[in-house]
Amino acid sequence: MNKGFSILLLLINFAVFSQTRKVGSDTLNISKLAIAAFPDSSFNSNKRVNYCIELDATQSIDPVAPNLEYHWTIDRIYKAKGTIVEHCFPKPGNHLVTLSIYDPKIDQMVLNDTVFNLFIPSALRFKKGGFYKILNTVTLVTDDYQIPDNSFLLWDFGDKNFSSGSSVRNVYSDEGVYDIKLYEMQYTSDSTVKVIQAVKDAVRIETNR
Repeated sequence: MNKGFSILLLLINFAVFSQTRKVGSDTLNISKLAIAAFPDSSFNSNKRVNYCIELDATQSIDPVAPNLEYHWTIDRIYKAKGTIVEHCFPKPGNHLVTLSIYDPKIDQMVLNDTVFNLFIPSALRFKKGGFYKILNTVTLVTDDYQIPDNSFLLWDFGDKNFSSGSSVRNVYSDEGVYDIKLYEMQYTSDSTVKVIQAVKDAVRIETNR
């Protein structure tokens, strides 16, 4: 039973490791130059993002009728009232916002159901998973991040290994705490690349294979 289990683990290890996509040497070399110039203070923390916006109708206030009431409906579900309203969306993407303006003096709507289409962009963050204590293998996936044109994602696993793509895996050879850094890189007109933004997190590997 133990022998069969060990063989199975080796097969899983090989399959997982084979999915780690390495970066071409030329691309990696020019990327390392951009990474070295990127200040550590500019990294974002790898935390869950609240997609919050502020809806502001103050520019629409009529000085002749300053007591108008502003009624917002967001995604046909959430309702709020006020000239300035903050709302946090559960996820990025397209959202509908409807604004109606009510005049309490005449007890009727003076602007009814004006619809706005909002696009909330996704944020560069990643999720960690994998067989930490069995195979020292970490799975890393971006959270539905839409990669802009002429850009790519570069992972620094903290163990001198790199990879690219939105879903990657890395097998660590030694125990320790490793800083994982994810860079959004963009090609420039002079055949180099630059860092657009970056996030980092840490992973603890506690056992050796």
